[in-house]
Amino acid sequence: MILNKVYIEDVFTFLDKLEDKSVDLAIIDPPYNLKIASWDSFKNDEEFLTFSYAWIDKMLPKIKDTGSFYIFNTPFNCALFLAYLCQKKAHFLNFITWVKKMGLPTPRSVITTRKKAFYFIACTRKTTPLMPMKCAPLMNPPNASSMLKVRGF
Repeated sequence: MILNKVYIEDVFTFLDKLEDKSVDLAIIDPPYNLKIASWDSFKNDEEFLTFSYAWIDKMLPKIKDTGSFYIFNTPFNCALFLAYLCQKKAHFLNFITWVKKMGLPTPRSVITTRKKAFYFIACTRKTTPLMPMKCAPLMNPPNASSMLKVRGF
């Protein structure tokens, strides 16, 4: 891989090319499942979570022991990813809200004026700039069935 180069390709193909423990920092802005474009549309929430957990599982081994990663998504999806990543022993450091001054609010939501992200460090990192939040162990990571119950469907 060439450093400081933008690669435009399928996430799974790209991650397969990377060596394990070779990434210092990953900034990830995956699909949000908002169904506003073909690349962001899934048949159902279960398919979205299956896809999301698959790229997370492929990405985690690529992060160096001293590495970090940020993931952007909706607040709801961030919560699901947070629970899943805690099961994978990633260390949560911070939940970030990026307020976009030029964003356009909608009548029902402020989602277009704010972007959510969370910051993790690799599971074996010895020192951290902030004290990591301890994640309570879950018996089962979130799946589509539990997600639909939370949403009230």
